[in-house]
Amino acid sequence: MTRLFSILLILALQNCYYQTYSSIIPDKEIIELINMDRLADSVKGARPVRCSYGLPHKDVFYYSDSADFAKKNNTSPPMFIFKRQVYKGKTYSNYLDSIFNRSDIDFFLQQIEAFTPQKEWLKPFKKSYLVKESDVIDKTDYHRVKGGKVILNYCLPVFSVDKRKAILIKGFYCGLLCGGGAITYTRLTKKMNG
Repeated sequence: MTRLFSILLILALQNCYYQTYSSIIPDKEIIELINMDRLADSVKGARPVRCSYGLPHKDVFYYSDSADFAKKNNTSPPMFIFKRQVYKGKTYSNYLDSIFNRSDIDFFLQQIEAFTPQKEWLKPFKKSYLVKESDVIDKTDYHRVKGGKVILNYCLPVFSVDKRKAILIKGFYCGLLCGGGAITYTRLTKKMNG
């Protein structure tokens, strides 16, 4: 009985070790998705990535019912990923509400609530190196490193229930009139394994 308990304890501790960022999504899946994004970057060489990361916000990824969906499409938040906007009589949308089903949307909320307070990447991604605030060249501009390279920021991604689809928020800022970002929808060619 003691041997069985020891084995179960070791397996539980090992599983916790590999789930630093979330209690329900293994680190391997999060890192693999960001590595895919980094490898798709057209910039040659390694890019700086901020050591700290953002957490996705519930109001951006989740709505509880059709009334909540309608409210978020008419008011805030401006980054609501399912937003439909009408401009000059034409409706603009990314149609994510037709890609992700109700189970996926509920799973987004579960993931957001399961993110740990860790807030720092533990290792660099492919084609990148991690940058701490102390590594920046100009203390008035915390967005560039030596050589003038702009620092990328990644938020923790959220996955569909079947782990075949994911959403990743990334961005950069390089001054008052310089910056950008994206909410990236990714269809994974193979199911992510934990």
